[in-house]
Amino acid sequence: MSSFRTNNGQDDTVHPIYDNTVVFECKYEIDSLASFLSLGNQYFNHTGDASFVGPRWLQALQNVLGLIEEQRVSTFAPDGSVQNQVYTFQRRTNRGTETLNLDGIGNPINSGTGLIRSAFRPSDDAAIMQFFIPGNAFMAVELQRSAAVLTAAKQPVLAARVTALGKEIEAGVWKHGVVQHAVFGKVFAYEVDGYGSHIIMDDANLPSLLALPLLGFVKTDNEVYKNTRKMVLSRQGNPYYLTGCEFSGIGGPHVGITHAWPISLLVQAMTSDNDEEIKGLLAAVLKASPLGLIHESVNVQQLTDYTRPWFAWANSVYAQTILDLAQRKPHLIFK
Repeated sequence: MSSFRTNNGQDDTVHPIYDNTVVFECKYEIDSLASFLSLGNQYFNHTGDASFVGPRWLQALQNVLGLIEEQRVSTFAPDGSVQNQVYTFQRRTNRGTETLNLDGIGNPINSGTGLIRSAFRPSDDAAIMQFFIPGNAFMAVELQRSAAVLTAAKQPVLAARVTALGKEIEAGVWKHGVVQHAVFGKVFAYEVDGYGSHIIMDDANLPSLLALPLLGFVKTDNEVYKNTRKMVLSRQGNPYYLTGCEFSGIGGPHVGITHAWPISLLVQAMTSDNDEEIKGLLAAVLKASPLGLIHESVNVQQLTDYTRPWFAWANSVYAQTILDLAQRKPHLIFK
């Protein structure tokens, strides 16, 4: 298989050093770790089979737990000295979202929050403030869900450890990730730094603030989530909620400020209980998909201007949306 792999052609400086003939991209994102746990949790939830929890899986879990501890280290020590960051990343590029500032460390973070650093977002864009709230919420949920798998595999000590860690991260999200917005009230921030600063926005890529109920972090009727949902689906609250004569939806810095992502409309549909809203969202996605497949993004002013004609991630989320509606609202799709 190694003969089919190649380096990504970028001029990167990354620590720890990696082999670019094997690893295509080395942008560290917290959601990648949470997704590993999620895969095992979903399998166990559907089958009750914990036989995959063998030495290799347990070693992978230990690696995840070790990395979590490494990525909670504050930029500064109590005496004011700069602490060593295990992971740094620099890329020779003319796009600010492709590299970390401060010689690859990224903007400072403060310890004692319970949160985990994520140098990059799910979009592969660099985080501005490295406590990425949707990713931390995702990790908090999956760690606690992993306790059931570990209990079934007769690993009670590890089960207790992941439960406690997940609750600690969850508490950190509620304490540091909820902020007061002048228009929308208490909302979840997209990123925070542990010093009190925060970023208000949402990005179409998952995990996102809009998708928090799908992650299992909150219910759709939670007041903070409802405020957040109104915020991220409005031009007044989310700089990346893009509207045009042809299409509207959440985009992000990765593609630019002219293109919204159909994947955001699908997440909006799965977190809605309003029949008319859901029907409108599905119609908009279908209209923006004349090839019969879901694009990565489309120009909100001109649907023929799109990126990636066949975006596997968006098509998978579309399938997930249809399965969700078949269960929740079958009358909308079965006639």
